[in-house]
Amino acid sequence: MGSIPAPTAWMEDRWLTLADAARTLGIHASTLRRWADRGEIPVTTTVGGHRRFAASDLGRFLDARRPAPASDALTHWGESALVHTRREMQGHPHEAWLDALDDGARARSREMGQRLMGLLMRYISDPGAPTHLEPEVRRLGHAYGEASHVSGLSLSLTLQATVFFRDALFESALHPAGQPFLAPDQSVRLLRRLNRFVNLVQLAIAETYDAPVFAPLPRP
Repeated sequence: MGSIPAPTAWMEDRWLTLADAARTLGIHASTLRRWADRGEIPVTTTVGGHRRFAASDLGRFLDARRPAPASDALTHWGESALVHTRREMQGHPHEAWLDALDDGARARSREMGQRLMGLLMRYISDPGAPTHLEPEVRRLGHAYGEASHVSGLSLSLTLQATVFFRDALFESALHPAGQPFLAPDQSVRLLRRLNRFVNLVQLAIAETYDAPVFAPLPRP
């Protein structure tokens, strides 16, 4: 797509043909026709059956798709991801790892999940390489592993919980409904850091279960 004009360029309204509007948006005419048919962008039809697009509508459409500042977009993403994860847990109340926890252990698991989410937001929003946060990520992963072990969860069930957490986060990143538009480089950075963060947590959990201080859990 071509460069996006500043909002002030759209103050004076005028009508454009399908071809001119598509050229303004930097897309193919068939794509604009499809968007108009789906109601994604306003369109008017002349008496002769020709489509016309208001320049002001095109401006608002472009402004809505303008990449949000990384900090704002990631903050909105984090809030949405947390809501989405909670909904997923409510929609899957009989996950094996949840069934294995009593009420007290579930409360501790929620608290640990909130701590992980807070640290994750710091990790993905760091403007540079957030390697200085990785020791803290590993420490929290060890704490999560220890809490899960004390609660009686096997390593397999504990990793199932982190996979559930990861999948909910990736779903929010790949399908950001109602969130500010992320530029492609922001999306790539988000997914890479999500993956790195969860890998660090899972490895720390496995290290905790391998530690000699923890005796193997009895088989059910």
